[in-house]
Amino acid sequence: MRQQQQRAPVSAPPRGTWAGARARKAWNDRTLVSAAFVTSSFSSRRRRRRCQYYGQTEPLCLSLLRRIDCPHWEACAGCTLQDATAQARPPIFEQVATFFAETFGYQLPEPVVASSSHHWRTLAKLAVRCAPKTPHQNRVDKVRSWAPQLGLFRAGTHEVVAIPECQVHHAALNKAFKCLECVLARSAVAIYDERRPRLESLRYVQLAVERRTGRVQLVLVGYREPTSQPVAPSRRRTDASLLTPTWRMLCDQLWEEGKRFGSKQQLWHSIWVHMHAGRGNAIFASAHEASQTETAQWQQVYGDAPFIIDEPLAGEPGPVMVLPPFAFQQANLTAYRAMLPLIGFWCMQPLPSSVQRRCNVAAMTSQPQVGTVASRSMPVLRIAEFCAGVGSIGLSVVRQMQQLPNAPAHIYLWASDIHPGGQVAFWETARRNGLLDERVRSALELRYQVGSLTALAQRVHDPKVAASIVIADPPRAGLGPVFISEVLGKALTPSATDDAASSRLERFIYVSCSMSSFMRDVRQLVSFAPNDRNRDASEPTVCWTLRHAQPYLFFPGADHLEMVAVFDRQVRGRCRMS
Repeated sequence: MRQQQQRAPVSAPPRGTWAGARARKAWNDRTLVSAAFVTSSFSSRRRRRRCQYYGQTEPLCLSLLRRIDCPHWEACAGCTLQDATAQARPPIFEQVATFFAETFGYQLPEPVVASSSHHWRTLAKLAVRCAPKTPHQNRVDKVRSWAPQLGLFRAGTHEVVAIPECQVHHAALNKAFKCLECVLARSAVAIYDERRPRLESLRYVQLAVERRTGRVQLVLVGYREPTSQPVAPSRRRTDASLLTPTWRMLCDQLWEEGKRFGSKQQLWHSIWVHMHAGRGNAIFASAHEASQTETAQWQQVYGDAPFIIDEPLAGEPGPVMVLPPFAFQQANLTAYRAMLPLIGFWCMQPLPSSVQRRCNVAAMTSQPQVGTVASRSMPVLRIAEFCAGVGSIGLSVVRQMQQLPNAPAHIYLWASDIHPGGQVAFWETARRNGLLDERVRSALELRYQVGSLTALAQRVHDPKVAASIVIADPPRAGLGPVFISEVLGKALTPSATDDAASSRLERFIYVSCSMSSFMRDVRQLVSFAPNDRNRDASEPTVCWTLRHAQPYLFFPGADHLEMVAVFDRQVRGRCRMS
């Protein structure tokens, strides 16, 4: 028989030199992170064997990517990379890798491929506009001279391109797309026209798949006049203040048609209606803006309790996270779940102050410390999460820590977001995962606050919060100079570097979905480092240093990367514990 060649694992860098020690530390970090990533993301033995070689030059699980042969390729602007090789290494990766090499001297690893290039999208936001009718539509409907068009905008225009057979959409999304087209073709609901907007007209739809059941959560977004009084989310079908007879009839038709398209089960998980007066590109109303008089008006028309979508978080057995329609959701939940163990891994690593104390004790006693630093448990861990949404990152970290034998004695999680819809989902997620039980309340404290980044930036250094780890997952606009200065800049002041303070900001985990805003924020973060030439030799140097960075491929087929970067506040120049 022909013997199969076995690929040897990547060996660790040699010992004995400064460069070798630095490379070995990086190799150990990658190996540990890879083990957490593989354990939580893949179940088949074949994929685990492919992923165990974290140091290889090719991306992880490259076999998951295939050429995207989509019938809408030329017209749709959603995907720009068709070949599997181009998908695994988007053009923007070269720009980001050069930035890390020039700024930190850091060799950026290849992007982690955690999902297939086909049918990975479980969330779609589609525009609804008017379009000329086809001959078949003229035979069906002889009254109207136009037909509703459902799809994405063509690049650089507001012309809608229909994508009923999109190859990156989940199969349930394509089925829901056809059901919507069938119902809208004979519905009396007005379609939004940007030149002459009509009241109660349909503008957008949002489709979200519940992966464990295959059902779709539908949100119909309409245009209506501004209101001075806030309208809270309602679950009453008879609420006449939001639903007109025409809209109620549309919802009834969709629910009945969903029974036919769903074959064995109802296609729709729930049907929601959302009305707001915005005319811009924002799909949902921004209820958090004080300058806007109207608030988000939501009403659930159909669907059983609890009117949410449950998806597994990191960890086995996986807890669930609650995703209501009025809170932010990730489009690729498979890749998002693969990223959560990496964030939890670095939250569980010792902070720089604890490492410095142990090194000082070892130097004064002239006795080596037994065991690794990572095996020592922290007495109290205080985490602040900005742009938390439903709190999936912070709650996932808490669940991972609870499963460790050397878990911290007390965990404090303070989460915040600018949208009030995430607060309801945060507490529901905590309740469903048993984080509000009496048996864990003595070792866990949860807080959630609604507000903007700039308004809540001061809370990090508040004695009631006093976070030692900050996690930020901002939108594409990034964190901004105010947050960088108030949160990370003040952490480098002399008062914040005092070792007597038990809870000071020492680690910053940045989760970014926009590489341009990420590089802008990191440049400002690095600018806080003092100038070594003008510094006294006896004065300690305090700065933010890059500890680890890992890009993720969240949107196969697009020139886009998701980045996780870990920064530590380093105090250099001290030879003893103060």
